[in-house]
Amino acid sequence: MEQLTSDSMISIALGIAIFAAFKFMPRILAWGIPFHGPEAVKARIDKGDNVLVIDVRSAAEFTGELGHVPGSINLDSASLAARINELGDKLSPHKNEPVVVTCRTHNRSPRAAKVLKAAGFDDVSVMKGGLSAWNRAGYQTERRA
Repeated sequence: MEQLTSDSMISIALGIAIFAAFKFMPRILAWGIPFHGPEAVKARIDKGDNVLVIDVRSAAEFTGELGHVPGSINLDSASLAARINELGDKLSPHKNEPVVVTCRTHNRSPRAAKVLKAAGFDDVSVMKGGLSAWNRAGYQTERRA
């Protein structure tokens, strides 16, 4: 068996570091914002909690193959800050209520959750795994706007 050289060990360590950075990047971006699995989100909805689900995918994704959480609203992450300002009065009542942010896998939603926190939303979380995980769990979706 060959011995690892210091160059090989550095390459392996660098590869592990890069993998970890990509794997944990959403959590790093959303530092201080909790992640909840689709099971927890669905349980809150089923319990009757007044949870606002904000889907930050594009409009085409929102009505596309994966569908969206029933009752959720679509605010594309690309224009989220402007849309929050534009919808000010309509969103204001939700600033003190639970808000769950989702996307396809939870890569876009952490940044969007930070934007919502900065805009004064108190109880913001991210749905871990996004609509991909919601669908894998077999939960109902809608495909209309």
